[in-house]
Amino acid sequence: MLDAFRRSVSSWMTKILFVILILSFSIWGVADHITRQPSERPAITVGDVTISAKIVQEEFNRDVTRLRTILDKLSFTAEDAHRLGFMQRTINRLAVTAALDVAARAYHLRAPDELLAKSISRNTNFHDATGNFNRTLFQHTVAAQGQSEEVYLRDLRQRLLRVQLSDPLIHAVTVPETSIEHFKQHRYERRVAEIVTLPIVAVPVFPPPDSVTLEAFYKDNAATFTAPEYRTISAILLTRATVAPLVSIADDVVQRAYDESRPTLRIPETRTVEHVLLASREQAESMRRLLIKGLSLTQAADALAHHVTPLGRLNRAEMEKIEPALAEAVFTKAPLDTVLGPIKSAFGWHLMRVTATFPAGIASLALVRDQIQEDLIAEKTGDVVYDLSGKVEDAINGGASLEEAAQHVGLSVSVFSVDKSGLGRDGRIVPPLPSMREFLAVAFTTKEGSQSIMTESDSGFFVLRVDRVLPAMLLPMKDISQELIDKWAMTQSRNTARQKAENVEKLLRGGLSLQEAALDYSSSFHVSKPLLRTDGDEQLPPTFITRLFRLAVGETLVDENAESFFVGRLQSIRAPVLDASTLVDMKREMTKQYTEDILAQFAAAVGREFNATINSRALEVP
Repeated sequence: MLDAFRRSVSSWMTKILFVILILSFSIWGVADHITRQPSERPAITVGDVTISAKIVQEEFNRDVTRLRTILDKLSFTAEDAHRLGFMQRTINRLAVTAALDVAARAYHLRAPDELLAKSISRNTNFHDATGNFNRTLFQHTVAAQGQSEEVYLRDLRQRLLRVQLSDPLIHAVTVPETSIEHFKQHRYERRVAEIVTLPIVAVPVFPPPDSVTLEAFYKDNAATFTAPEYRTISAILLTRATVAPLVSIADDVVQRAYDESRPTLRIPETRTVEHVLLASREQAESMRRLLIKGLSLTQAADALAHHVTPLGRLNRAEMEKIEPALAEAVFTKAPLDTVLGPIKSAFGWHLMRVTATFPAGIASLALVRDQIQEDLIAEKTGDVVYDLSGKVEDAINGGASLEEAAQHVGLSVSVFSVDKSGLGRDGRIVPPLPSMREFLAVAFTTKEGSQSIMTESDSGFFVLRVDRVLPAMLLPMKDISQELIDKWAMTQSRNTARQKAENVEKLLRGGLSLQEAALDYSSSFHVSKPLLRTDGDEQLPPTFITRLFRLAVGETLVDENAESFFVGRLQSIRAPVLDASTLVDMKREMTKQYTEDILAQFAAAVGREFNATINSRALEVP
């Protein structure tokens, strides 16, 4: 399961990312994006179903927007989301959806009109004040979400078919009691440690070494004082980013794309919202009392050392993907400028205020022109990259130099001076260096003065020439004399501190108290609070708590970070003590995890059955 990821859930940001991860795995609500029509360069193919790279990118952008909203970090970028693996999760979600849709048809599942009608009539979002289904409200709600009634019904039918596939799996999940007990012990067992801290700076300063000692240290650590091999590389880079300036889209093409897309460019009703997130209902009620006294939301938040966060401009569907309870309050109960709450969500307790509303409509060309143009350029650049790679290769094979071949296709040659890790001589990453995985590997296996062949990578093509090789070189002692002395002194101090820590450990193993063991070593000591496996402590090395949970009572360990050595002795192990509600929540979480794992395995099996493929070239990121 996702144990490694779950063990890291110790901060608000990580908890929020985990909730979004679960949301992004959801297999519902993307039927609009799937087509059984042939598609040029489809990104995902399952049977006769295809999903374009454009749709994948749009879904990924929505995930990034939701993350940015929840985290209240405008600086959170698509690159950040890529590093966290959210692009792959978006791809997986869409592939799962397509696989289940294909399976539903292959297994001859049906969702008759009667089932659709029953599902719609039971949806409380379409009920009026009397609790009955209201067709007008249904039509307005669907329109506000930017959908036509036809598209909504088609999407709902697909969701119901997926439910038929997944429900038998979900309802059959039962977590064994032994697994629950093991998980409880693993997560909620606490350990108390006696800890001695020995700062390295407390070690007496060593006098400078003599020349013989320093020379011996220099030779013994030659690798530390060796400058790496550097290469000067000239390259033609063919990626979406480098060829984009060569691509232009005529105004009539933009207009035609807009006209064709106009039925899908409905803008649902949107609202701008600000909110305060609090850890407990008691805090929320305290703030609510200040509001009743006449303070504004900002004033009340300031008075209790909290801050107001704008959620931006969202429609109901976007807010429901963040948190359904918030969407329900904002879009059905919220008069303008009225503070709502406290409202409970997965993140805590909220007080919210709607600051503006914007009615539904059709986006004007002026509003979406830039996005349409970007999309058209993105679609076109993939083909341009491929075409130009052939032209560059033909020019080089015909005797053209790298510079001549680049000029022939309207590009320039990029020049880099780097080591094998992509660092410049100043030790910093060279900013324009391409992120292609193969680039440095090819650059450092091509001989000086030679040119590589045209190479395809995960984000395009490149051809390079190695202009100069500066071999790895042991730096002369005279050029690094002060650095050499500093590193020698640092090494002596660390070795001395390590020896002291090992001596303290022997004393603790022998049964001495913390105070007795640490008495002669210029160290501090304390008894930790009861620690969970998932606890973090900025003062301790990251591995200290992990290692502590491998010990028996009375056993010891030595660990270190850049500043100190730490000696620990396990004092006691405390069995989990859980109240009824925590135990219920834990069982619910385990059932959810088991369910997700089984669904993932089922989706993978369906994907194999119907030949699911992902076209990595169509998903290249510029």
